[in-house]
Amino acid sequence: MRCLRAFVLTYLSGIGKYLENQVRENIGCKVRSVELNIMQRCSAHLASYTDILEAERCGSYAVQLAAQGETGKMVVMKRSGDYEISYDSEPASAAANQIRPFPKEWITPAGNQIKDDAVGYFLPLIQGEIGWSMVQGMPQHFHF
Repeated sequence: MRCLRAFVLTYLSGIGKYLENQVRENIGCKVRSVELNIMQRCSAHLASYTDILEAERCGSYAVQLAAQGETGKMVVMKRSGDYEISYDSEPASAAANQIRPFPKEWITPAGNQIKDDAVGYFLPLIQGEIGWSMVQGMPQHFHF
């Protein structure tokens, strides 16, 4: 088995634990920190219809690539028009370590809000609600 080591992104971690320890030691109260990524992974039931549909389509496309023997590639989504998505693949090394920052021109001069351009970009991503089927108190995301 070959390991792809194209992605070497800086991983910033530990500030929550650091602050937690500072509060515990200097204030003396019980405290707990929560990493934001955990909340995102644990709240998939709040995902939009668009999120779920695109996740299924990305996964399906990835399985097709794998079945064709494609390796070392990643699925990419290409957005066009108002909001149309097409799926393709590219070598993972081409996307590795590439960062596309949030456009500064989408932030108000005061730095405390996003502009209408940003809202227009993000709104299609959060459209649609799903009436989840629940199984033993947990949302059932996919049906195989």
